[in-house]
Amino acid sequence: MLKQLQKHPKTVCSLCWLCFLMAFLLLHFSSFKFESVGIPCLVYKTTGILCPSCGITRMIDALISLDFSAAFSYHPVFFCAAVVLFLYAAYNTIYVFTKNKFKKPGKLFIFGIIFFAIVLFVFTIVRNL
Repeated sequence: MLKQLQKHPKTVCSLCWLCFLMAFLLLHFSSFKFESVGIPCLVYKTTGILCPSCGITRMIDALISLDFSAAFSYHPVFFCAAVVLFLYAAYNTIYVFTKNKFKKPGKLFIFGIIFFAIVLFVFTIVRNL
């Protein structure tokens, strides 16, 4: 199955973007809000310490509402990561449509993941001081 998908990278890439766009439009124009779900943070409830993911649900809700300043204020690290991942996906889409093959993740991608983990760790410590 995976080999068959690799034979049609443009189709796979197009379908991924179409699914992303449909999900975004569905959530943006619906009355559903993630804040109404009320996902509690068990780490915060038990210890009083904000975990690394506290604020992500509100950030996603603000992004869907296109309120970028509120999204940044809820969780700046994941907001910046979402922007970088969106740009990375756009770059890979251009690569797929020009070369007709998928790009293998390089050392910069691995470095980016490690850098993000360190920044998230430091952000969590600073936020709880």
